[in-house]
Amino acid sequence: MASRLLTVSIRNYVNRQPRGKRRNRTVRYIREQIAHYTGMEVEQVKLDKKLNEKIVKFYSKSAVPVKMKLEIDKDKVIAAPFLAENTEIPKPKELTKDSKENNKDNKNLKETNKKVEEKKETEKDSKNDHSKE
Repeated sequence: MASRLLTVSIRNYVNRQPRGKRRNRTVRYIREQIAHYTGMEVEQVKLDKKLNEKIVKFYSKSAVPVKMKLEIDKDKVIAAPFLAENTEIPKPKELTKDSKENNKDNKNLKETNKKVEEKKETEKDSKNDHSKE
């Protein structure tokens, strides 16, 4: 099973189609281009569910080139949307013991800062009360 990256420019084709028929014709055109590129019949080309949804919702309206990843077997081709490695959402860093301790220290500092601020406010209030008398 070989994997290939293929970009199909659909702008010139899609913009000539009536708006009501763009979705179906875009899917058909992409399948034809994949078949031409791989040297197989159109019936042997299958589009992944996610790629089909992207074509229907996004590509048929905007006519941006479609990037896809092809999985090529002897008797079939499966096209899936191409997702660059950089676009994945980074996972949160795991906390180490040191960072956990630092977080605890930070929480303690915040709590003490709050207590100090509350004491200052109460002192100000008490001074204001004494000065009024």
